Amino acid sequence: MSAFDSPAVEHVEQSTPEQTAGVESGVESGIESGVESPQPPQRNTLKWVIGAAVVLLLAWPVLRRLGSHPSGSVLESTVNNASSPAALIDLSLDHYRAGRFQECIDASQKALKMGAGDLAAEAYNNIGACAGSLGRYDDEIRNEVEALRLKPDLQVAKNNLAWALQQKRQQAK
Repeated sequence: MSAFDSPAVEHVEQSTPEQTAGVESGVESGIESGVESPQPPQRNTLKWVIGAAVVLLLAWPVLRRLGSHPSGSVLESTVNNASSPAALIDLSLDHYRAGRFQECIDASQKALKMGAGDLAAEAYNNIGACAGSLGRYDDEIRNEVEALRLKPDLQVAKNNLAWALQQKRQQAK
């Protein structure tokens, strides 16, 4: 089922009694004779708009990244040609989600070298999360502490730090 076929938005036309007369017998005879029943009404404008909005919401991260890279190609949006710290942080998250932890670390470190500003805490958090995923818990702890120094209310860094400390304790046993 596509976004356009959503049963939540259904176009309903009002019928007059004259139009509905004999519908039951027509449906019954259509089933018996193998004749297909009439098709539902065409998509209305509201369905189209809702479907377009869903597609736009799903494509927004890609469209945003296209606008932030001079090459205009998502495939070419690598650490070497990202144009801003924000684009590098986005790229690092893509790498993290894909399980490319070293690439995530590289992108986050480059964002820090470019002067990540308000995004520095997120960059340190990303580096820490990747270090932990690679089993380097001391590196994760150091980076999560730095993220929290820069942004004490960054909940994801608090969670990652707690997880890293727990992993470090289990490793010591």
